[in-house]
Amino acid sequence: MFESIIVPLDGTPEAEVALGPAVELIARQSGTLALLSVTGSDEGVAARERYLMEVAERLEVTANAVALVAGRPGAAIAGYAADHGPALVCMASHGQGRLATALFGSVTTEVVRAGVAPVLVVGPQYLASPKPWSEVVVPLDGSANAAAAVPVATALADVIGAPLQLVEVLDPDQPQVMDDAEIAADVLEDAMLRRVAQGLRAGGVEAEWEVLHDRSPAKGLHRYLTGLERPLVVMATHGRTGLAVATAGSVATALVHDATYPVVLIRPTELVGTDTDPSTSSSRG
Repeated sequence: MFESIIVPLDGTPEAEVALGPAVELIARQSGTLALLSVTGSDEGVAARERYLMEVAERLEVTANAVALVAGRPGAAIAGYAADHGPALVCMASHGQGRLATALFGSVTTEVVRAGVAPVLVVGPQYLASPKPWSEVVVPLDGSANAAAAVPVATALADVIGAPLQLVEVLDPDQPQVMDDAEIAADVLEDAMLRRVAQGLRAGGVEAEWEVLHDRSPAKGLHRYLTGLERPLVVMATHGRTGLAVATAGSVATALVHDATYPVVLIRPTELVGTDTDPSTSSSRG
């Protein structure tokens, strides 16, 4: 699926946590694993290359070491992904704040906003596991933006050999509008998910769906996900329920903050370039 899986590293143990999911994925498909580090000066390139080669020697798969000189690490990572696509960027984020740039880190935020590749983010609560992924979960809300995650999720489910699970969170205080009083409430609630799942099944994809109920989409999703054995979440960064990475308190931000599982973020094409790039000086994601 991906010609390149890219892991940006800055020399810290926190950043290296992203190696686990990256190695797991590259071992299941053909493609190149690239360990990428960005330095601000030519003098730092040799040291970064030595570090990356040391990391590569510890891995059970073959990896290329790539050191780049750039003023903005986020832009350099996005540019490399664009030149070596289709790519998946795997990044560890160890921020503590609730704002997206504080949580994801300015570098991760810039890579996501560039929209050149899906970005697999492991947050500060991420827990590595020897167990295989149990399912690929896609949060949907009926919007085209949220649905942009479905093709990537489908392909990842095929790579890791896991079923696809579509979920929607509905506010129990907002009753669904019925055009026909004879339609049962539960049938109406899952109509969108059923339609998407049936389309996927027609194409040979193993897909299930479930409607959740919570006033907070983020809390409802997280409670559901923590009950699964080992989920891989794939979601768009903007939808009707506030999935925007740039928005404080968004679903994506909250999930990554609390998640023990990886979250793959997809930037819908129509949103690329619609917000201001953050100024970045740190090399940490």
